Amino acid sequence: MGLTVFLKVILAQIVSAAIIIYILKRVLDNNLIELAIRRLELSKPSEIKRTTGQVTIVSSHNLSLPQRDRITVAVHKLLGTDVHPEYMINKEIMGGAILLLQEEAVDFSIRGRLRQAGMLGIK
Repeated sequence: MGLTVFLKVILAQIVSAAIIIYILKRVLDNNLIELAIRRLELSKPSEIKRTTGQVTIVSSHNLSLPQRDRITVAVHKLLGTDVHPEYMINKEIMGGAILLLQEEAVDFSIRGRLRQAGMLGIK
């Protein structure tokens, strides 16, 4: 009976840890998306190369409608033109978002942060 209780405790700890990791990942993901949007909102036109091409937002999951609205308003304000961002989902970025403005990229993805920290073997 002692082994059964021990295994149940271990299993409960593993399940609890998985739930906590999931929640923390979602919080980090949302915070990085908010940082990307805020960076876009605070950018000055002189900081971003003028673009007449497509603006693409890459995220690991669908962005909420309020997030999309904020991005659209910020892009319009920044570029002074009526550009409608294209939204793409790429699970490989692990969370957060990447803003692609023609040749310029603003990377607020988990993958980008790990790469910056040298924790991924990619450049």
